[in-house]
Amino acid sequence: FRVWNEPNNPVKNQTKDRAELYMKLLKKVYTRIKPDFPEVQIGAFATTGIGRSVEFIKWACDSCDTNENPTQYFDYVSVHLYNTPNITDDKGFKALRALVDGYGGEDKEIWCNEYGFYDDTAETDWFKPQNPHAKAAYTSVLTAQMLANKYADKCLIYALADRNATELTES
Repeated sequence: FRVWNEPNNPVKNQTKDRAELYMKLLKKVYTRIKPDFPEVQIGAFATTGIGRSVEFIKWACDSCDTNENPTQYFDYVSVHLYNTPNITDDKGFKALRALVDGYGGEDKEIWCNEYGFYDDTAETDWFKPQNPHAKAAYTSVLTAQMLANKYADKCLIYALADRNATELTES
């Protein structure tokens, strides 16, 4: 389970208050579920944008009492990444790993469990048809980079279809 999808999206939600509220909810969910269902994996944050994720997660973890380890309230960190072929985020993933480790979460996996590419070589509008071959190639490269560089322990593709499709079967 992931607690609250993209609490830092839209951009107006990228605040310390929202991060503190998120951490309160995460603590409540984790401490209510884990005792009765220890096998359930609870993911934290599910934030969008790696750079913005690092900032939001830091605010959330900093809102904990100084004597508590914030990583005790989740089993893995979830982030979302959407890119074009011209954007990579090597520094962002390294900063995310360092942040989680810095709070004592060296044993916590990072899951990029919502990601995909859009083809910006001809059209940058997500809502117009795009080259599915280019999107598949870029997404494959990103997956290989995340796994090879250990940026993410698990990768789950979200967007690979045309964004203008009215139904998934038409994508």
